[in-house]
Amino acid sequence: MEQKIAEYQTLQSEINPHFLHNTLNILIALNRLGDRKGLEQSIISLSRLYRYTCEHNFNSTIQHEFNFIKDYLYLQKTRFDERLDFQIFIEPGLEDFEIPKFLVQPLIENAIVHGVETVKNGKIRLRVYHDVKNVYFEVRNTGKKMTKEDFDRIKAILEGDEEKIPKNTGRHTSIGIRNVNKRIRLVYGEEYGLTIVQEENLETVSTITIPYREWNEDASL
Repeated sequence: MEQKIAEYQTLQSEINPHFLHNTLNILIALNRLGDRKGLEQSIISLSRLYRYTCEHNFNSTIQHEFNFIKDYLYLQKTRFDERLDFQIFIEPGLEDFEIPKFLVQPLIENAIVHGVETVKNGKIRLRVYHDVKNVYFEVRNTGKKMTKEDFDRIKAILEGDEEKIPKNTGRHTSIGIRNVNKRIRLVYGEEYGLTIVQEENLETVSTITIPYREWNEDASL
């Protein structure tokens, strides 16, 4: 049990938004433009975001996690402006459902890096819903057509193959994706996890599947 707790803490600590540099440059630009309202809201969002990351707890509710993601996407929207459009939907009744902290943010970051940044008009749709057995977190994003090499790399990353993770560009997001899948399996079991596919309309769909039951630290570790 101690080994599992140590591994879980290590995996969680690796997931940390690395966009502070870009955000600070945005704040400088807003200040120079005299956009006091935009500057104030961006500072508030950044403050809330980093307060959430500094809270030393294993789990969160879907509502709190999604509030964190809204702040993250607001700051990204400030950066990309019209190039980014996003929507978030939580199925009613799931707001207080407990999940491991930082479960979804790496998927959003991946959608930004490998989707929005590669096209003129990027869209991200985040939806959480459930059936009788499972809860699903679905992230849809536009982007370029993925090659066989891209799919092979994604498969290797999800399986934890360190050799397939980029050494420079995209390394952080790849590690985040790997850790999401590993954390899910550590907490819920090998039958759950993350899948990434691309549909015919070139939308990339990343789906997290976890059991539809209450989650808590003591019961999971």
